[in-house]
Amino acid sequence: HLWSAGSDWAPNTTAQKGLEGGATYEQFHSVATKAGVNGALVIMHNFKWLKCGEDGLDHSYVCEAMKAHPGFFKVFGMVHPSIGAKAVPSTLQQFVELGFVGVRINLRDHWETEGKGPMADVAKATFTAAGELGLIVGLYGMSYDAGHLSAMQTLLTLSPKTKV
Repeated sequence: HLWSAGSDWAPNTTAQKGLEGGATYEQFHSVATKAGVNGALVIMHNFKWLKCGEDGLDHSYVCEAMKAHPGFFKVFGMVHPSIGAKAVPSTLQQFVELGFVGVRINLRDHWETEGKGPMADVAKATFTAAGELGLIVGLYGMSYDAGHLSAMQTLLTLSPKTKV
């Protein structure tokens, strides 16, 4: 994950203790290239302090990182469940147009019991639309959580052509 020292934070919020200084793309790129690293996959985070509007999470900081270091950063965006399932295809199309390579689905935060409900509907729509657009899906779940394993199985069955 990358995050600024405040520019992509919601108003009147603070980062959790220990993360206040940010994990800036400038710092990461400098340290990584000195170590001989020539690229990095950035997974969009959904920390509670991140700006989130009616269009979902603010991806401007990772877009800034991609522009500052073309070809170095590859990005997985994240769809916030508040946008609703109907908005998912257009949101993922925007990800493609921005040059993102994938999308993350956080099963811990975005899956209701038994896969029923608006958040699970967004996860299902995201998984399906990602496959149709050629985006890779990163599934974030806990292997010890039977609900997460069931969610993964549901999604994989729903759209077998989606790359995970």
